[in-house]
Amino acid sequence: APKYFPASLKVDMRARLQDKIIFGSDYPSLPYARILTEWRELGYPDAVMEKIFHANAERILGL
Repeated sequence: APKYFPASLKVDMRARLQDKIIFGSDYPSLPYARILTEWRELGYPDAVMEKIFHANAERILGL
């Protein structure tokens, strides 16, 4: 869950790691609604969230 990420990781995800992170979940242990709320609370720009939740996986998998 994002609320447990170290502060340094949160900073790096906004900048140098935004092209290297792919979203994954602990579902069903953590409900999607909770996970998505916690991600939104991090306050990342929409462009960074798009990469983490979609574009990075598409690029890596060649879709």
